Amino acid sequence: MASIENIINLNRGEVIELQVGRSLWAWFWPATLACLLIVAPFFAMYPLFSIGIIGIIIYLILICLGLILLLRVYVCKKNTAFLMTNYRITDIEQRGFINRVALEIPYDKIKSVQYVRSNIADLFLGLGDVYVYLTDNISKIKLSKVRNYKDVAGDIYECRRRYYNEKK
Repeated sequence: MASIENIINLNRGEVIELQVGRSLWAWFWPATLACLLIVAPFFAMYPLFSIGIIGIIIYLILICLGLILLLRVYVCKKNTAFLMTNYRITDIEQRGFINRVALEIPYDKIKSVQYVRSNIADLFLGLGDVYVYLTDNISKIKLSKVRNYKDVAGDIYECRRRYYNEKK
C-alpha cells in the first residue's frame, strides 16, 4: 500500500509542511459496526450451529464481513489526509478499498478558512471541523473531526502567507 506522500506528485522544490488526518473518533461508528459483526456471531454460536450447515455458513459470513469492514476502516484511515505543501493544499479521501478522491488547491484560490466545533462530544474530545472556502464563492473543503482544529486553520493561513511572500 502506498503512503500518503507517494499518492500526490510533488513538484520540484515542493515540500510537505503539514499533514493532518482525521481523529480516531471519526472512525468510531464504522469500527464499532465491524467489531459487532465479528463478536455477535460468538454470542449466537449455539443457535446458529444447531440449525446445521446453514447456521455455520451464516456464522462464517458474519465474521468474514466484520473482518472485511474492519480492514476497510483501516485502509480508509491510513489513506485519508489533508496535506499542506509550500505551493498547495491537497485533500485526499479514501472512500473504500479502491475509490479515492484527491483535490488539489493552490493557495491563491483560497478565500477564507473557518473552524467549527459542532457538538458537545467534540467539546470534550477536543475535535472540530475546518472549512476552507475557495475564491469561486461556491466551493469549500471540509476537514471533519480534526484535533487542534484552531491550529490547523492558523497553519493554513501561515502556509498561504509564506506562499505569497515567496511569489513576490
